[in-house]
Amino acid sequence: MIKNDWQLRVIQKRIKEFEDALFELSRLPDSAAQPWLRVAQRESLESELMTLNQQLAEYELLKAGKIVLPGPEVIEQVSDVLIKTRISKGLNQEQLAARLGVSKQCVQQYEQTNYAHVTLSTAHKVLQVLLAPSETPTAGPAQASDPVAKKTSPARKAATGSKHAKRA
Repeated sequence: MIKNDWQLRVIQKRIKEFEDALFELSRLPDSAAQPWLRVAQRESLESELMTLNQQLAEYELLKAGKIVLPGPEVIEQVSDVLIKTRISKGLNQEQLAARLGVSKQCVQQYEQTNYAHVTLSTAHKVLQVLLAPSETPTAGPAQASDPVAKKTSPARKAATGSKHAKRA
């Protein structure tokens, strides 16, 4: 992404260099021994040129005010996205805290205040942790928080289940 006019000038210069390189490449004879090499070189240059041209076009549209950008509501949605992502990944606050290397109370405060006092880099780190592939499949709520449930035999689970059913 081009962020200022200096970067714009650099990108424009690079576009010219890639266009020149493509022209020079087209003037070279094809290799009889490795014809695929010339094709790969051309495709590589064209790909980079296309990326640079897309960045240039986006910057020019931004400068002209022709791109509709989201409003402040986007920031307000960040906390919902983080909390809903945690829930959808089957993580409780304690598990997220462990993955972040912070206390459970820290994550509780993040969510209680809708992430109002975290920096963008902290919110980004939380999202990266949430979207990272987990080392183990996510367990159900009973398995995640109840160490006894993990070690209970099927017979004991059935007995415990019927015990709870009688209470209800």
